Amino acid sequence: MKRFGIKSWILIMILVVTVFFIVQWKFKDSSRLHSKIETTTNNNKKVKIFAATKFFSDVSETIDSYMKICSKEIQGYCEILHDELDFQNADAVLFHAKDYERHTSQWMFENRNPKIPYVVWTMESPMLEQNFPDFMNLTMSYDRKADIYWPYGNIRKKQKIEDNPKSFEDIWKKKKKSDESAAEIIWMVSNCITPNRRMEIVEKIKTLGMKIDIFGGCGMKPKKCEKKTTMDCEVNLVSTYKFYMAIENAYCEDYITEKFWINARDRFAVPIILGKQIYLDAGIPEKAFIALDDFKNLDEFKSFIDNLAENKTKYMEFHEWRKEYEMDDIFWNHNYTPEILNNYGLCKLCQNLKSGKYSNNFTNVYPTLIGKWHKRSDCNNSIGYRFLKKFY
Repeated sequence: MKRFGIKSWILIMILVVTVFFIVQWKFKDSSRLHSKIETTTNNNKKVKIFAATKFFSDVSETIDSYMKICSKEIQGYCEILHDELDFQNADAVLFHAKDYERHTSQWMFENRNPKIPYVVWTMESPMLEQNFPDFMNLTMSYDRKADIYWPYGNIRKKQKIEDNPKSFEDIWKKKKKSDESAAEIIWMVSNCITPNRRMEIVEKIKTLGMKIDIFGGCGMKPKKCEKKTTMDCEVNLVSTYKFYMAIENAYCEDYITEKFWINARDRFAVPIILGKQIYLDAGIPEKAFIALDDFKNLDEFKSFIDNLAENKTKYMEFHEWRKEYEMDDIFWNHNYTPEILNNYGLCKLCQNLKSGKYSNNFTNVYPTLIGKWHKRSDCNNSIGYRFLKKFY
């Protein structure tokens, strides 16, 4: 048997190494081509979201309007579908929690595609939300624990501090009443019975002699609004008052609605809130609001407001935040750039679906809506009860 010499072994090794590198090169080239095809396919992917419910019993176009706040790029590849025939072709199924009815949605569970995520969308506090059975994969909400974050608003620092963002003199002049006995606090409210008993608290404040103009379903209809659109009317009306009663219907983590953001930002009324901690947690400066829980009793609160309303220097301190911060009313006011709005809600859901973030990964199912993340234990509605002890 002939033995191989050293030269033969060297030639064999060179041949093996050469073949190895040729195979590796071919594999990488194939991978690059496959990756290129995948990227091209992904870039051309159209995202379809089936709206399984309406939005607060409103017409389907209301949900569609929230797509219009996204960038043109997102609008180009993402659409909301309403026809039941489109159900099987959807990339996600969206349920608005307040409008969900099991008996009208049963067919969507019997014919469910396990590769398609079911998304529950809620903007209500846990105290006012109905429960859901265990079929939701993703959550979309103002709650920071949600899979897709969609706050009512937020606050961010300006790139440069402004000495005079809006003339403080103009703000004060607009607030000055010709009738000194006129109310300095306004409240627009239609939900009269709430877990935190806010209406009872406000009524008790009024018994102390504080004037509060209440409009809406729980109060008067403003005469100035008869010939104007609701939004224009509210802006013009509220901006003449120094304070806005911005107590939410429930005191829960992250639950800061347009009552706070719109009236502080656009209407220049200092919000009066129930408890301050969730506002501080959201990064809102302490002198951007007045919190009832800072006072020992309502008499002390009334005295503070009465003095503040007459002291221009002290009152304007509650507008100083405007020099350093910018508030965004994200959910209701769509006058912001897509660079801001693309980070939230439907815009973000569309991006995640297109990128394949949720592809075939729906092992996560929330046992109940009012459970794992949207918990009633996140609320403290007794925070204002101490003010009611002597009310009855």
